[in-house]
Amino acid sequence: DLFHPSSLAEEDKLTFNTTIVGAAVAQVHELGFPEPIVWADDVLSVTRDDDLRLCFLKVMGSNDFGDWRRNLILDDDPVVSFHDSRRVLGQGMSGFVQVYANTRHIALDQLRSKCDLASDHVVVAGHSRGGAIAQVFASALYLDAVVPPERLHLVTLGSPRVLASKLSDKVHGKFNQVRLINAKDPVPSLPFRAFGFKHIGTMFCFECGYASARDAPRLVAFMHATD
Repeated sequence: DLFHPSSLAEEDKLTFNTTIVGAAVAQVHELGFPEPIVWADDVLSVTRDDDLRLCFLKVMGSNDFGDWRRNLILDDDPVVSFHDSRRVLGQGMSGFVQVYANTRHIALDQLRSKCDLASDHVVVAGHSRGGAIAQVFASALYLDAVVPPERLHLVTLGSPRVLASKLSDKVHGKFNQVRLINAKDPVPSLPFRAFGFKHIGTMFCFECGYASARDAPRLVAFMHATD
């Protein structure tokens, strides 16, 4: 089942903006990808909610574990600046960083043309593989100061680890970051931490039965999810 903010305990709802998180979930799962940005099999879209004054950069994902696993490349690639490919912001998993590298210019152009970056809250969102790619985009938007941290939001659902430890530590908690996972989903446990990648953001888990932690879930959670 897909995670939705309504499944959270009341005390957890107080720790993030349910309007923004709920809108992000709806954008990813219900509202489609108009005027898509396409690279290989990946699809991104920039949309704006005029009533809420929210700008969304959303990345299509999959509910199929095997689908994103086929695209998994454990090598790391440099995450370069939106503005200058010679400026390296950090490292991330190749299979996800390559999508950012090949779509970042058109995505930034659409953010500037469709949204008011001087005042809008910008929400970067995605599910599973889409959430991994969203992490790269949000980190670069923050490090390149395209959007101030108080108006930049990352919302991922069932995302794997993607940022190398050094880059993850650099951006973790520096802007609004919500990481939603489900106990039955093995994807957030991968790739295993021994490969040198870390999650970012505050984790909220549906039916996990274990404490929220910076880089949870671990291997034991993967084994439980795949039983």
